[in-house]
Amino acid sequence: MGCEIAALGANEFADLVGNPIVFTNSNGTITATLTLQGETYFSGNRVPDVHLSEAALREFVGRYHSDELDATYTLSLVKGALNLKTGDGAPADLNPVAPNEFQAGDLGTVMFRRAGHNHISGLTLFSQSARGITFQKAD
Repeated sequence: MGCEIAALGANEFADLVGNPIVFTNSNGTITATLTLQGETYFSGNRVPDVHLSEAALREFVGRYHSDELDATYTLSLVKGALNLKTGDGAPADLNPVAPNEFQAGDLGTVMFRRAGHNHISGLTLFSQSARGITFQKAD
């Protein structure tokens, strides 16, 4: 389920209710600015793509359990990418957006927690239906 924004010009688009979003490129840094009622509502630089090595991704592999959901999620490395399996559901690919934060498609955002010696201790799931569900790393 996606949404489309309308092009107003080469670097200008309208959000879902017609407010202008302008993209600029200054020395390779792309900035988006959203204007509401003639005033800047938001302006920010594009977040650089995050690429993690297989060795870095391997740190996240394992089983994670949530007492709140009474559920165990399994993370595995499949063809160089993290894959999350929830019960009998179809696996979801995890795409890194920060060193410890991943997008999991319709499942939402997964943020990993680190404990002593920088070891992965668990994860927190943020989705539209559930915010801040914590899982402890089981193995």
